[in-house]
Amino acid sequence: MPNSKKAINRPTTKIINIHLGSSSHIIGGWINYDIDTSGGAVKADLLKGIPLKDNTVSSIFSEHVIEHFDKEDGYKLLEECYRVLKPGSVMRIGWPGLNKLVSSYLTHSRKHKKHILPHLNLRFGHWDEILADRLFSWGHRYAYTPRHMKDILKEIGFREAKQYGFMKSGYGFRYDTHDDPVTIYIEVKK
Repeated sequence: MPNSKKAINRPTTKIINIHLGSSSHIIGGWINYDIDTSGGAVKADLLKGIPLKDNTVSSIFSEHVIEHFDKEDGYKLLEECYRVLKPGSVMRIGWPGLNKLVSSYLTHSRKHKKHILPHLNLRFGHWDEILADRLFSWGHRYAYTPRHMKDILKEIGFREAKQYGFMKSGYGFRYDTHDDPVTIYIEVKK
């Protein structure tokens, strides 16, 4: 007869991958969380945490979500990501980089302007308005540079923070949807 105590104490080998703020970009085989379920996501108010147990998640993907939280709530969300990830597991996070937004503003980047104009409801269309809209449209509440984000992730306990480009990954993530001049992607390990 098998020892039931050993079976209970065995580490789980179940793979749970989660996509935070998925909207209608559903990743097959993943738990896709969003406050809005109209795109097929599982309802989750990430302000209240990630509804999973500690150390149960194999990977997390989050793109253009963190900037929708204020400074403190964004930090709490990243702490939640750390809490649910298994040791050695990975997270990929993407957001519109403050440094790239400011650089586009200062250089009047034609590439950025061409990309963003169809997505903004501008009255004047000049760079002062574009920068303000990029920072505060779509419910954006806070902005990060790569250095700032890496410092936060390190303080929480993540390690090996590396920046990657669109659809470039050290861990096989291939779910990016924002191929634009300002999105930054960082991958970290727990």
